[in-house]
Amino acid sequence: MALPTLEKVVDKGANGCEVGNETAGQDGVPAANDPSHPIHAIHRQRRTQYAELLQQTKRDHWVAWLEEMEEEGIWDRRGTGGEEEEARDNQRKSELLHEAFFLKPSEEAQVDPGHEYPPPAFTYEEVMDAQILQAIARLKPYKAPGPSGIPHVVLMKCSA
Repeated sequence: MALPTLEKVVDKGANGCEVGNETAGQDGVPAANDPSHPIHAIHRQRRTQYAELLQQTKRDHWVAWLEEMEEEGIWDRRGTGGEEEEARDNQRKSELLHEAFFLKPSEEAQVDPGHEYPPPAFTYEEVMDAQILQAIARLKPYKAPGPSGIPHVVLMKCSA
């Protein structure tokens, strides 16, 4: 099944709405400052139609893909030597997924044991608890969290 192009999706959405793009273009600037303007409702309607069409297209794609696959074929795998291998139990399926995502390091990538490293650029100093508390105190409580995903407000409340 071919996915609809953006032009088809936009045309489908525009054909189903009462007001065309020319009205949105003429009323765009004054409408932006007026939340009760009907153009906002039309925008929400078109955005919802587009999102629903996108979800339905994804669903149709995966249903078609799953219908084409045979139950046994989902867990077939061609080994490195060209031989075909089949996983029937969960343990083997888990092993195949692990092998696919966590490749074994190649022997060529090994570090030469006689390699001489340059001297360190700086000396390591332990981070003190007071430094951590000082950094947490400088955080803004409701800003986006860092790479850990822990919200600042949680760090602040837990460190107090």
